[in-house]
Amino acid sequence: MKFDGITIVSDMDGTLLKEDKTISQKNLDAIRYFQENGGSFTIASGRVYQSVACYYEELRPRLPIISHNGGVITDPITHKPLYCKLLEGPYREIANEIHRQFPWLGIEGFTPSQILFFTDNPYVRKHINDEKLFPDNQIQWHSLDEETEEWCKILFACETDQADELEKHLPPLYPAYHFVRSEAHYFELLPPGVNKGTALAELLKICQLNADKCYAVGDNMNDKELLSVAGIGVAVKNASEGLRQLADIVLDATNEEDAISHLIEMIDKGTV
Repeated sequence: MKFDGITIVSDMDGTLLKEDKTISQKNLDAIRYFQENGGSFTIASGRVYQSVACYYEELRPRLPIISHNGGVITDPITHKPLYCKLLEGPYREIANEIHRQFPWLGIEGFTPSQILFFTDNPYVRKHINDEKLFPDNQIQWHSLDEETEEWCKILFACETDQADELEKHLPPLYPAYHFVRSEAHYFELLPPGVNKGTALAELLKICQLNADKCYAVGDNMNDKELLSVAGIGVAVKNASEGLRQLADIVLDATNEEDAISHLIEMIDKGTV
């Protein structure tokens, strides 16, 4: 079959999803064509698995799904984690310290199975709406001091210039952790060494896939390791300048212009 041995791993927000958080019919048709002709497709997202799984019936990926910005890999058939990295050390105390220093922050803790909401602001509300996991925004608020399931990552939500400040200020203070800017309004704390790239390397090993025939597609700097591990790193047209410079290919299509279908057409025609 024409796509045998070829893998596409796509970011979701800003890459596969349109701004209204839907997948275009053109992208769905292209992914279906790609998989029916031997290709393997899956997702690598900063979202929790449950939020990605909402799209499973549309996408029917042939491979396990990467979520939590690389912290978790899940079998979409059994819904069982195949790989999971949890935060260690005094991360709850650190979340409290950061909240005291930056009281305007919205703070969320991601466990393997849910999002815990701790402090509210407009960008937490945006995230709630984007994740589409909470009907009518009926969510439960938690205290940062509360005993909960262990966390995979912490998300800080704020204005873009405030996230810029966090990006400069926090990593030197907490060098035992990995920090990443996942979107303009979101800055995240993860376990050391955890990113979409390390998860992709693990996925390739689990599924015995050829990295040289793997296309990874993204739009933001939390996708840079993903693109570097794949044999071919692809940025959508609307990607950040930093990611565009790192990519092997920059598509001439945005997430609003069916970017994934453009990539599949290029692979089909042998122009990449």
